[in-house]
Amino acid sequence: MPDLNAEEFSEAVAKGVGDLERGVTDYSKWSRLMVYQFGEPIRPNLERIWGAAQDEWHRRLAASPFFPTVGPHEPTPEKESPNRVRKTPKPALLRVSVWIAAILLTGVWLWWGERAAQKGPTEAPTGVNPAMLEPIEQNDVFDLLANAEKGDAEAQTKLGKDYYWEKNYTEAVKWFRKAADQGDAEAQCNLAVCYALGQGVSQDHAEAAKWYRRAAEQGVALAQYQLALCCYQGQGVPKNDLEAFKWLSKAAEAGVPYAEFIIGTYYRNGKIVQLDYSKAAKWHWKAAVQGVAGAQVELGKLYSLGLGVPKDQRRAAELFRRAADQGYADGQSFLADCYWRGDGVPQDFTEAYKWWDLAAAQGNELARRGRDLLMQDMTPQQVNEAQSQASAFVAKTERVGPGPDDFLPRPGNGERQMSAGTGFFVTDDGYLVTCEHVVRGATSFHVKTPAGSIPARLVKQDRALDVALLKTTGTFQALPVGSEPRVRLGDSVFTVGFPNPDVQGVEPKLTRGEISSLAGVRDNPRYFQISVPVQPGNSGGALVDEGGNVVGVVTARLDDVTTLEISGALPQNVNYAVKGALVRDFLNRVPGLSGKLKAPRTTKDREAANTAAERAAVLVTAE
Repeated sequence: MPDLNAEEFSEAVAKGVGDLERGVTDYSKWSRLMVYQFGEPIRPNLERIWGAAQDEWHRRLAASPFFPTVGPHEPTPEKESPNRVRKTPKPALLRVSVWIAAILLTGVWLWWGERAAQKGPTEAPTGVNPAMLEPIEQNDVFDLLANAEKGDAEAQTKLGKDYYWEKNYTEAVKWFRKAADQGDAEAQCNLAVCYALGQGVSQDHAEAAKWYRRAAEQGVALAQYQLALCCYQGQGVPKNDLEAFKWLSKAAEAGVPYAEFIIGTYYRNGKIVQLDYSKAAKWHWKAAVQGVAGAQVELGKLYSLGLGVPKDQRRAAELFRRAADQGYADGQSFLADCYWRGDGVPQDFTEAYKWWDLAAAQGNELARRGRDLLMQDMTPQQVNEAQSQASAFVAKTERVGPGPDDFLPRPGNGERQMSAGTGFFVTDDGYLVTCEHVVRGATSFHVKTPAGSIPARLVKQDRALDVALLKTTGTFQALPVGSEPRVRLGDSVFTVGFPNPDVQGVEPKLTRGEISSLAGVRDNPRYFQISVPVQPGNSGGALVDEGGNVVGVVTARLDDVTTLEISGALPQNVNYAVKGALVRDFLNRVPGLSGKLKAPRTTKDREAANTAAERAAVLVTAE
């Protein structure tokens, strides 16, 4: 690589000084960190950058008010060469070293504080302390680099993803290829993405299809879905509808939402397979509950016509509304028709006009005609009100699982977002509950059990309730989810969770308290106020009574700073849990699940309840 220009050199030196100030003073580690940040091409320039960085670092140290005055016969701190043999320090230099160590420790402490502040608040529903969503820390970069260089495929894949998130696609491809050649399925899928998008390599759909197939054959659902699209479109492989259906079916069975939607469309239209409205409804439902707007509309149409499902105009209107709220034009047009006719909703011309107006703005011709005809039956005041409502509309997209361009997570602002929380099993075959804010925006989920970390998939989520349902494979000990009418003020309750796992470790922690109130913030009837101590990482944990029944799900704690600003006092152990009855209703709406839920226990046994809660609790990570 040619010498860096002045701007590139200054940027590299600034980074190098920053690493020295953070305590990375060993040349070997410093150089590896620089390569990690800038890529392999910077390696020939490292010694020059090291020298300039050390000059600037020592200059800053000398200017520090904490640095001791150097006398006329005492040498100034030397710049260290990467290959220099250290000499035993003289007494004066020993004193200088002590001061430098103190400064470094202070710098490291300040850096960690700055780093935590830069993370900023994580998105959270109203009333939830954003600190509860604190992500677990990334693997140490030096260990990751060392393991990757030793040939560890998992480390190579992680390193490749880190480079990908930094938009250093060339380095990402390099590490993905190393892991993919060893048979790592995730790396094979990620390498295929890079070929498909031309990131770090020349765009090559045939190579993309080859690597998608290798990952698909190992059971990677997202690779199966993308390979199906390649087969359907004839991109990189010959066009083959039967092959496309085969891989779509596998991806759909694994829970990929868009695959479920397309399979439902196959059965709805009788394409490739025999027309079957019941199967179409089944697959559209699976995609619809995961937020796919097109599936919500298609399922709504089936309910409206009574095809494959009982005719139900109210449910049809609800599905159209979910799609309409996401800004989906067909959903808006069908919802407008419901309001115009009074099908499933009260007749309301203003609402009908609003939704047709929104759909027409997206080019929906049928919506434009409906709106123009309806206007003839409305007063100018009604039209003005409808247009005003349409102007104020803001689409609220539901979080949908991975789609065509979603194989490598692309967090906002170029940074990976990871969250960790607690979950608990509600069935013996692997259904578990956690908080919705723990999984929001994520595409990859894992649960840590005594047998190790295992993948899970998102089944259902309710943002308003802040509850989500995941499914993993295996046999587990589940807790019964009870109903709260038996819960009384002052009842003893506890939770088992994983607070601050990066600090306190990943062993489950039990904390106890009482039901402080039968309502939450501002008397919200959905919640209990509890005195059980909770910290970031407890979100999603079961609130358990002395009989071993789940009476709630830990969701939030009162924010200290906000409460201090409002009331002038710090809150003392003020935490909240969504009520168990609402959680059970949420679970009962999942087809086939209600029969698997445990019956509430009627006898109290504190020791048995502790054991059951500990065995049911798992650490949930979402990325």
